[in-house]
This record gives sequence, structure tokens and C-alpha cells, in this order.
Amino acid sequence: MFKNHPKGLLPAALSNMGERFGFYVMMAILLLFLDFKFGFQGSQGSIIYSVFYALIYVLALVGGLIADKTKKYKGTIAVGLVLMAVGYVLLAIPTPTPIPDASRVLILGLTCFGLFAIAFGNGLFKGNLQAVVGQLYDDPKYADKRETGFQIFYMFINIGAMFAPLMAVGLRNWWVQSHGFAFNSDLPRLSNQLLSGTITPEATTRFGELAGEVGYAGSDMASFAADYLGIFVTGYHYSFALAIAAMVISLGIFFETLLNLVYLLAAFFCLYIGFFGGKVVQVLCEVNQVSSAMEFLPMWVVNLCVPIFGLLAAKNYLHLFVLNLISKEERILTIPRDGE
Repeated sequence: MFKNHPKGLLPAALSNMGERFGFYVMMAILLLFLDFKFGFQGSQGSIIYSVFYALIYVLALVGGLIADKTKKYKGTIAVGLVLMAVGYVLLAIPTPTPIPDASRVLILGLTCFGLFAIAFGNGLFKGNLQAVVGQLYDDPKYADKRETGFQIFYMFINIGAMFAPLMAVGLRNWWVQSHGFAFNSDLPRLSNQLLSGTITPEATTRFGELAGEVGYAGSDMASFAADYLGIFVTGYHYSFALAIAAMVISLGIFFETLLNLVYLLAAFFCLYIGFFGGKVVQVLCEVNQVSSAMEFLPMWVVNLCVPIFGLLAAKNYLHLFVLNLISKEERILTIPRDGE
């Protein structure tokens, strides 16, 4: 398939496939996530979704202008991938659901900021990578293969987009089932209505029936609504983590360096530990019926130390990534040097 094509076509196509996989993982669940996470009624979630989707196209123009002005196409693409990964990290953080009233504005703000980072990163990445692919065929030796090259390039995009929704929904459903409940698409909406006090008598009856169908045998419907909603939305949070992995892999492919990929994976893992390490340790202790992390270490010490060590380790791995990136002189993307 890649015979008689520039050697940069394969990493460009694979990198774009990974990015599109991550993007369509998010798009498959974004509107449902907004509605169920924040309990939006009517068009509130749709407005955020629409503004985000409009920014995808508006900021693509900005990304092209930045790359044309600086002549640093590869650098612009790399920054775009990193920005998208940061946006997905913000969406993947499993913040409390149902959201406490005191935290609602903060969590909504972080979510919108994450979406803006994704949109801006997409603008820096998408159009400029296609420009890079076009530059590969500026060589007269490959000029007659340009049309075929772009067909291959877009075929890889469709492959990534085809599997993304299946993975996102599959991970969410597995998460719900792993907590002893069956999946039901109506329950999150009804749970929000019950918790907000806006549910109708008919919907209350329906809610009770569905609760029994998914495996709840108790009588405290408010408690069940909070538990089911939290589990359901947390499944969405972890689905966004698939997009983070796709961005990291795309970066590794783009720069054709396994070492950089390892550094980035380690950095994001340490960031996760930094944000959620204390909670993870606490859950493990509860599962194993241990009063503290090591029977004698107070939990407040764990909650203080684990995030510090995680964030410091992430900082060190990112530093190694940058140093390795700077020192590596040749890339498989054989395009004109930035600035030429």
C-alpha cells in the first residue's frame, strides 16, 4: 500500500488515526456526558456542544495562520497533540457526581476549559498535518502519487473513527456492570430529575420499575439515584481516558521514538497518581479492610504525600521527554525543516 510513497506517509497516517480515534471517542459521548453530569434540561448541553463544535472549525483557521506565520509546522502539530491530551485529562478527572452545589461552577468551568483546549489543539493539529502530507508530495518523484497518498491518509482517519464509539460505549457499559448494575439509558436522566425534585409522579413510578430491572433491590430511591448516576458518569470519565492514550500514542508515532512514548505514558500515569493516588489508596484500604495504608500510616499522610510524589515524578518524566525531543535530530517525517 505504501510502496512508492514518501516514508513520512505512514507515521502521518497512523498519527492522524490515533488523534481521530481519541476525538471520536469524545464526540460519541460528549452530549450525554454534559446532560447527565450537570443535569442539564432542554438545550443547555446542546449549546455547549454546538459552541465547541463551531470552535473546532474556527480555530482550525487560527492554527493554520500560526503555522504559516512561524513556519514551524511540526512544532505546531506537536503542541496541538499535547493541548488535546491536556483537554482530555480535564474531562477524564472523575469529579463527584452528583455535583455538590458549591463545586458546580468550578467543575463546569474546568470542563469548558478542557473542551476549549481540545478545540484549540485540534486547530493546531488537523489542518497542519494535512499540509505536511501535501509537502511530502512536493518532491517531483512522488508528485503523481499525491491523490493516492491522500486516499490512504483519509482511509486511516475513517478506521480510527469507526472503532472509537464502540470503545467509548463499551468501556462505560463495562464500568456500570462491574458495579453490579445493568445498563439503562433512561435512568441517568430520571436520576437527575429525582435528585433535583423535578420528577413527575409517572416518572417516579417508571424510575422504580427501572431500578428493579437493573438490579437494585432496596427501597431508598434517592440513594440509588445518586449511586447509579455517579457510576454511570464515572464510566464516561474513564472513556475519555481512552482519548488520552490515543493522543500519547499519536505523539510517539509522530516523532517515531519509543523512548519519548514511554516518557509520556509515564508522565500521564504519574499525573493520574498525583491527582487520584490518595483516593486510590483509600479505596484499596477499604476493599482489604485496612484502617490505613500500612496499618500504622495515617490516611491524611497518604493523601498528602502520594499526590506530591506523583506530580514530582510526572514533572521529571516530562523533563526527560523534552530533553530527548530536543536532542533527537532526525525524524521520520522527511519534510522541509521548519522555517524553510
